[in-house]
Amino acid sequence: MRFPKKDVQTWGINFIRKRQAEQKQLFWNELDPKKNGLMNQEGQLTGIEKLSPPVRLAFYPYMSTYVNHYPYNTPGIANTTGSLNGGMDVKYGINQSFTLDLTLVPDFGQVQSDNQVLNLTPFRIKYNENRPFFTEGTELFNKGGLFYSRNIGGYPIDYGNIALGANEEVVKNPSETRLLNATKFSGRTSGGLGIGVFNAVTQAADATVEDTLTGQTRMVQTAPTTNYNIIVLDQNLKNNSSFTLINTNVDRFGSDYNANVGGFAYNLNNKKNSYNLSGFGFRSDLSYPDRSDISGYAYEVNIGKTLGTFTWNVSEDLVSPNYNPNDLGFLNNPNYFDHDINTNYGVYKPNKYFNQWNIWTNIYYSRRFEPSVFQAMDLAIGGNVTLKNLWQLGTNEHIQPGGHDFYAPEVTGLYFNTPSSYRFNFYGNTNRAKQLSGGFFVQVVEVNNGQNSYTNTNELFYTLRINNHFSFGEDVTYNPQRDVYGFFTVDANNTSVFSLYNRNTVENIFNLKYTFNNVMGLTLRVRHYWSRRNNVIYYNLQPNGSLVQRIPSEFNASNDEDFNTFNVDMVYLWEFAPGSELSVAYKNSSLTDVYPGEPGYYHNLNNTFSQPANNNFSIKVQYYIDYQSLKKKKGSS
Repeated sequence: MRFPKKDVQTWGINFIRKRQAEQKQLFWNELDPKKNGLMNQEGQLTGIEKLSPPVRLAFYPYMSTYVNHYPYNTPGIANTTGSLNGGMDVKYGINQSFTLDLTLVPDFGQVQSDNQVLNLTPFRIKYNENRPFFTEGTELFNKGGLFYSRNIGGYPIDYGNIALGANEEVVKNPSETRLLNATKFSGRTSGGLGIGVFNAVTQAADATVEDTLTGQTRMVQTAPTTNYNIIVLDQNLKNNSSFTLINTNVDRFGSDYNANVGGFAYNLNNKKNSYNLSGFGFRSDLSYPDRSDISGYAYEVNIGKTLGTFTWNVSEDLVSPNYNPNDLGFLNNPNYFDHDINTNYGVYKPNKYFNQWNIWTNIYYSRRFEPSVFQAMDLAIGGNVTLKNLWQLGTNEHIQPGGHDFYAPEVTGLYFNTPSSYRFNFYGNTNRAKQLSGGFFVQVVEVNNGQNSYTNTNELFYTLRINNHFSFGEDVTYNPQRDVYGFFTVDANNTSVFSLYNRNTVENIFNLKYTFNNVMGLTLRVRHYWSRRNNVIYYNLQPNGSLVQRIPSEFNASNDEDFNTFNVDMVYLWEFAPGSELSVAYKNSSLTDVYPGEPGYYHNLNNTFSQPANNNFSIKVQYYIDYQSLKKKKGSS
């Protein structure tokens, strides 16, 4: 805990206790659900006198060892490899206001595997961050939404851009860059100024290319040594308001382009915290060593009523064509001018039948910014309710008129005429406090494309708590799509090719947790995901956004895609001393992405187990060394 050196102090504080068995949250200082915000509803703790802040310094050295087996069965490449790693985290309280966090040669090999999917969109997938260093104490750096930490240690920027000569093939291509070190400096002055500085350095990555005739190999750099940096200044204002300056920078030291994004964000409330004005303004600059720089900008304005039974919000977002924060942030697509209107009516006082309920509406309107062309519109209404037995139910409906998709064609200057559609969702879950709880999600989408197209999503999940030590659960999703038009490829003539296709997707996630005691536990997560795209008819996209059947077509059933991924993540964790942990992990993973593949879920599930799999076993020991404990031991001796 950080606190100043004063004879008499008053702390703003709140205590929250969640009782899972009763699905209740108890607050030391009352929280009004009709009010927006948590810290602005804190209580005051008085009578704190003569506290002297100690030196806040802790070390977390670690050692880990890995054994990895993958059946390459290729001369010169070992099926089984091992490694021994070591590093350290340091946490230092510089003074009463600021803390320095440092990680040296970190090891994240035991974190949960990503939920990989068959991605048929032109956009990259946004994965969750599971690495502790990037999830703890990063509130300041997330101001303005410019920080997507998975970019650090992610795919090399030239991972798929390796130029091959005749008879050459890539025999080794690391899919991640190694993080060498990272530093976080953060805190807030007594005047309410928050200061955050983040820095990380990743190692260069190289692919191995082999000549299949001579056997000679050469190294090709897919990512240079890269420095990531963030600076944040966040000033607290009256009424739980704030104004923020932020800059992110990615430096590749002349080996490739550099990226810089900066600007401001604001969050302003009136005295009653009943109305809010928020938003941001950013500019991005990409500097290339061999061509002209590229700059872009973006802004957002939100205004709304945030207190009471009836609340509303109106927002405007503009992103210029060349705005690109993706080296350290995340943006799926630039070049849009969007507007949103949201309303919500909620009753939070329990009555005879309900604990609470609400109804909401949303109107979304999107245009392409340059040139100004209509893109999409969505009209939605929905609501949800919590019953007296703590069951929760909800539903929503969406109507989308036809529009224009400028991103799917993946050819500059083209667009696809998207048909109108209707979407209906219905979901619910039982009382989570019960020994057996579960829920469902159903979505039906009807697309008016003249082909009786529909998409259906069905999800069922449950959790069974055997006792206070043992619980398990499962989440199963089945998503069939029929007669859907979608992008397929760009041919040699730079023609955007679409197809009418059917797709089946099944995802099954099983979780198990066993707690031996208050310092020892075991977790198991098993995930299988299968998705198959079956193309029926191929089309050429026309300049007016329509489709014309491709006759003749060189594409056939051999171009159907079958994607399977399977992951096992099992971790045994023992906190053998306060802050010190021993973890033993086993990970099994396999991925196949084949053409044309085989139909049928169970056939693919069986093939998944017969495919080569990567097996990884690791042991990691992290020890917590507190400076205060060392000082006491030294004094007692």
